[in-house]
Amino acid sequence: MSRALFWQDDRVKIVIVGGGITGLSAAHFLRKRGLEATVLEGSGRLGGNIRTERAEGFVMDAGPDSWVSQKPQATALAREIGLGDRLIGTLPSAKRVYVVKDGALVPMPDGLVLGVPTRFSSMATTSLFSLGGKLRMGLEYFVPRRKEDGDESVGAFLRRRLGHECTDVIAGPLLGGIFSGDVDELSLKATFPQLIEAEQKHGSLIRSMLARKRAAAAAPSSGSGNTSTFTSLVGGLGELVDALAKTLPDVRLGELVTSVEREGGRYRLHTEKGSLEADHVLFAGRTQTPGKLLAPLDAEAGERLGAVRYSSAATAFFACNPSAFPRPLDGSGFIIPRTAGRRIRAGTWVSSKWEGRAPEGKLLVRVFFSGREAEDASDAELATIAQEELTSLMGFDPAGVLFSRVFRLRGASPQPTLGHLDRVDAIRARLAKALPGIHVAGQAYDGASIPDCVRQAETAAKAIAGAAPKVESSAGTSAVAP
Repeated sequence: MSRALFWQDDRVKIVIVGGGITGLSAAHFLRKRGLEATVLEGSGRLGGNIRTERAEGFVMDAGPDSWVSQKPQATALAREIGLGDRLIGTLPSAKRVYVVKDGALVPMPDGLVLGVPTRFSSMATTSLFSLGGKLRMGLEYFVPRRKEDGDESVGAFLRRRLGHECTDVIAGPLLGGIFSGDVDELSLKATFPQLIEAEQKHGSLIRSMLARKRAAAAAPSSGSGNTSTFTSLVGGLGELVDALAKTLPDVRLGELVTSVEREGGRYRLHTEKGSLEADHVLFAGRTQTPGKLLAPLDAEAGERLGAVRYSSAATAFFACNPSAFPRPLDGSGFIIPRTAGRRIRAGTWVSSKWEGRAPEGKLLVRVFFSGREAEDASDAELATIAQEELTSLMGFDPAGVLFSRVFRLRGASPQPTLGHLDRVDAIRARLAKALPGIHVAGQAYDGASIPDCVRQAETAAKAIAGAAPKVESSAGTSAVAP
């Protein structure tokens, strides 16, 4: 569904199509540069894939539940808009993660970073891997660097460096699950470029991760108090969307962009309720929207944008009494290798991962689906499948369920397959040549995480503001020229 944010002052007009985190952030950054805004949202809510639901004291993030703390952009934005005291890290109990093997939950070895082993004592004693698999992982230290410059799939990279067993059991499910995709199809350059850098700089992933651990141990404390790998907000990520929206002076929901025309050096966007004129248009949502809207203006741009692949995901939440589980939820949850043949992909023990997600004495559990189940099964079928799988894996008793919720993200996860960044470069080059003033940003382009989207939003805002003619005001500050 198309969404739009309309920015204008008396001299320059800007439309941002897409009311998710990228679009809202871009609108915020533009406003910091003196551009007033009207927000048009095609659906009934803002936030895109970020969606927080609250019921009976439970807090459910239907999409992402956090961002990676090491990437600073989202944390900086949250602090900037007054959410500094709402930032939280995972609970200490969340450090443990389980892996499904032979129908049982087996603890993941300590010291794994992005699936790369760094603590050899825990790897030696785990039952997750065969002796041959452990030896193959240890040999990663001696695998030579890749000399070719071309793109490589995440799966091919992991198998080359760590072997098939580590890739199939842990690394693949961990990294592929982030994109609801297949690691053997995902582009390494577009998804985890830090692994390329680690190999090229240190010659070994294990050597690189050990160096990172030593550097982190030696570094002075940041004073933030949050040493967690992941960061969230007390009331769920929806707080970020709500706070951003409050920085924008005029927000109107339910106004869909239906077509775009070119009028001289400007663009006219038609909505279900009227039309808007713009000097610059930033498409910040799914690529299908600009692909469809821009095709009549430039077939090549429309075709390139429309060719980006997406996958669907779904998630089921269960709010429970403790009696629903015969075992303690002593970790953040579990992952499931594709080779395990289960109908779910992972599970999060939300109330053990984040503080305040469930009332005192209650539990909140989340189950993830992708592939055919996420596309075809009904909500009731997904809830039933989730209950059956939890019963099989954990002895789950549905009689302890207080209520359940199923959420879907249809066609919401872009698949950055091999050659993705080259295709993104080609899209931007074509737009610059054929449709100057049209810009794109978001999870389908230069990174899918929330910090990546915030970074792209700020970059786009700077580019748009920089393209507008400037004059010096009487106060000596820069202003947009008429």
